Amino acid sequence: MKTSGRRGRGALVSYATLTNANEFLMFPATDLRIFVKGTQLDAGLKVDDGQWHHVCVTWSSNGGNWVYYDNGAEYTSGSGLESGKCITGGGTLLLGQEQDEVGGGFHPLQCLIGRITGFNLWSKALSGDEVAAVFNDCAIGGDIFAWNVADLEIRGDVNEIEGDFCDEPAIPQESDEAGQTLELTSSDTYVGVLRQMPQLSALTSCIWVKTSGPGTKATLVSYAASTHHNEFLMYPAGGLKIFVKGCQVTAGLKVDDDQWHHVCVTWSSNGGNWIYYDNGAKYTYGSGLASGKSITGGGTLILGQEQDEVGGGLDPSQALIGSITGFNFWSNALSGDEVAAVFNDCSIGGDIFAWNVEDLEITGDVTEINVDFCACVLPDLTIA
Repeated sequence: MKTSGRRGRGALVSYATLTNANEFLMFPATDLRIFVKGTQLDAGLKVDDGQWHHVCVTWSSNGGNWVYYDNGAEYTSGSGLESGKCITGGGTLLLGQEQDEVGGGFHPLQCLIGRITGFNLWSKALSGDEVAAVFNDCAIGGDIFAWNVADLEIRGDVNEIEGDFCDEPAIPQESDEAGQTLELTSSDTYVGVLRQMPQLSALTSCIWVKTSGPGTKATLVSYAASTHHNEFLMYPAGGLKIFVKGCQVTAGLKVDDDQWHHVCVTWSSNGGNWIYYDNGAKYTYGSGLASGKSITGGGTLILGQEQDEVGGGLDPSQALIGSITGFNFWSNALSGDEVAAVFNDCSIGGDIFAWNVEDLEITGDVTEINVDFCACVLPDLTIA
């Protein structure tokens, strides 16, 4: 699904029965929850950002266990949701509206404005590996419902758009020409950024990254100075934190899922305000991180390794094994709209560093590969 931006409290999936209008519900797009038999639990996943999301939820009566997935990777999970109970059959299943009664009771602010495709429903809780397979292969369909527009009853302003969702690549995409994308293949590999770092009272750091599978301690960006080796750090890929002057806060964003992520963090000395973004959308935020302090200049900025001393003290277990591209660094905290613009336009570069492989010092097993992230195309066979 892809919204047309932040508009109301759009519902993804609504199943209503005579016993409960919220027998099963994925709602709202602004802050997803799962409802089973009227009981709700918050997932906190925000998918109203104008970007494509492959959203899955699994639930089991056994223990009331549930999991939310975003783009093939587990986002959050829980238990105790209507444990031991069953979802009643014979109801009405709708996409894009929230039912307050079977087949009706709609509220205009709860409609989904955007695009949907590839809806599937199973009578079991898929495993994480099975959800990842569905994300990567649109030919896999559900046993209750497998996506087919001919099996839908469409009402209102809905248009079928030409195009083949299955044939469109995800972002970034393979290209016949090199797109300045680097593949890091060993634990003694890293990429140094050849730029003199100034003293900073605010910053934005953005990078496209794709790991080669789970690597819980992999490092994205490390800046070490004479005052502290964790002067600024985006680490680890298995549950990202932000470090400023050795102080840390946990964002919890997982990017060790073998999928491309455009990860950005902003920080400001004013209030210690910080925000993590994933694929152009705000993921989480906070304040009080090294408030009133400045990041020391003159240090060493490295991609793909965590420094325990300036330019060294590297730990093989903290190395990034995967691909990176599009790293940019700014001397100010970009706004949410500016981060979204960077996600959508690879020609926008940072004022301290704008991505250019010629301005990097590469150490170890690093290969420049033919992936052109500027030519990214998101899929467009949808119901809109």
